[in-house]
Amino acid sequence: MVKNGEFFVIRDMHDKGMSVSQIAREVGRDRKTVRKWLRESAPGIYKRGTYKPKKIDPYREYVLQRMSEGCVNATVIFDEISEMGYDGGMTQLRVFMKPHRQAVEEKATTRFETLPGEQAQVDW
Repeated sequence: MVKNGEFFVIRDMHDKGMSVSQIAREVGRDRKTVRKWLRESAPGIYKRGTYKPKKIDPYREYVLQRMSEGCVNATVIFDEISEMGYDGGMTQLRVFMKPHRQAVEEKATTRFETLPGEQAQVDW
């Protein structure tokens, strides 16, 4: 998309008598893009996308409640909300849950140190 400033630069160059090919080389755009913007009377207006409701929306509160209770397993929550009538997919649930998950603060294993000669370990 051509920005507003670029739109006015293109119009100004054309008013000064430059050809479409010269303008395209100067601004680094394709000739078809330059031609399209010369046909327009004003620069385009940016429109934000509207919010599209998702299938997970009616179950958000329940999912957050279950997560606050300590259940962060998406498969378990998926089974529970499916029984309640959720007909969406697992991916949509996981995408919703991801920013609400608490980061794991503990290590999965704890290192156990002994002095040399106190303990022997063998891996078969």
